[in-house]
Amino acid sequence: MEIEIIKPGLLSTLQDQGRLHYRHIGVPVSGAMDPFAASVANILLGNEENAAVIEISFSEFSFRAISNIVVACTGPGFRWTVDGNEIHMWQAAFIPAGSKVIVQPKHEGVRAYLAIAGGWFVEPVLESRSTYLPLNMGGYQGRALQAHDMLSNDNLTDLSKLIVQKISHTILHTFHWGVQPQLIVDYNKRKIRIIEGQEAAWFTKDSIAALQKTPFVVDILSNRMGYQIRSKPLQRNSEQEMLSAAVTMGTIQVSNNGSPILLMADCQTTGGYPRIGQVIAADLPICAQLKPGDEIRFELISLESAEEIYRNYLNELTLVYKMVELRVESDDAY
Repeated sequence: MEIEIIKPGLLSTLQDQGRLHYRHIGVPVSGAMDPFAASVANILLGNEENAAVIEISFSEFSFRAISNIVVACTGPGFRWTVDGNEIHMWQAAFIPAGSKVIVQPKHEGVRAYLAIAGGWFVEPVLESRSTYLPLNMGGYQGRALQAHDMLSNDNLTDLSKLIVQKISHTILHTFHWGVQPQLIVDYNKRKIRIIEGQEAAWFTKDSIAALQKTPFVVDILSNRMGYQIRSKPLQRNSEQEMLSAAVTMGTIQVSNNGSPILLMADCQTTGGYPRIGQVIAADLPICAQLKPGDEIRFELISLESAEEIYRNYLNELTLVYKMVELRVESDDAY
């Protein structure tokens, strides 16, 4: 299966679940900003969990199918068409050779994920196919996708083979079922759950209260490394300086001027600003779909609650995989 990029959009890159085992030598994890949408795109096609997907950011992306392909597109606030025919998001689709596919954001769209049966093929770098642009590492030649780039699929799993067999047709074809993401992730929610950060005690009680009561606005100075979020400056009760400490996606640091920074997928592995909070893993997909000007609030919860929420989130993803597997293996797959 092969495609040719026609219009790459503002920023489209290959991503997977990231470089999870090299943080100790300072290599950022990278990976999909919205791990939920990326995972579901792969699940819909029976792919390996870490298969590469195309992350499409903020703008229209289009390609032509060079051969017959089986793909899935996920992400809130997007639509996709095949030769002008709109099909549902969060579904697998058979697309015949020669078709032009357009993925477009609607008003609220930020990031969408395009998966292909078998995953997109590129050679892994440090066990990952994720693109990390600051070092021109991984992905497609270490860069964002460009017009005329040619991409093909990797090896099919047994489930992917069955999906391809059952969905293949002579014309555009989809299964009559898909995934309803709102049952697992509420992308419209603007109250982000956090746990207390390691240096939370360095901030005044009023600042900790403001963290939960004050609206924060995502600044235009935001990217895959992190979001600057505007609010009344958070005040410290200690002038203590800290050595660099571990940070990860979802860490909320507070800069010297009192402005919070929400770190995202391409963030560094250590940071020198105090960590006032950490976004829980289950709410990272919501953060990934924020855009400049969006207003959010934070809700402080316990570590135990965060762990329980994450277990439930993983269980629900497992159920989605089992649902796809059962549907495909049944006579009702179509």
